[in-house]
Amino acid sequence: MNRFHKIHDVMQCFIGRKWHFTNNNFVQLSNDLIGIDKHTFDCDVRPIDWVEYGKSTYFAARKIFLKEKEGDIQKAVIRMK
Repeated sequence: MNRFHKIHDVMQCFIGRKWHFTNNNFVQLSNDLIGIDKHTFDCDVRPIDWVEYGKSTYFAARKIFLKEKEGDIQKAVIRMK
């Protein structure tokens, strides 16, 4: 089995599904925080760059599941740009 198929099989449940979560109580609690508490318990995911997060997850999966060396991953990053 080639490496692409191996990582695809491992990640299939995340790749093939759309995930949507809501939690109105948590959102309200987060909005009600003030001062030091707002800084200490910063749980707002809205500023996350999800494209960059996806790329990071992809390369981490290559490193962990496929046991690729850091140099090989850096070459792949350069190819993606």
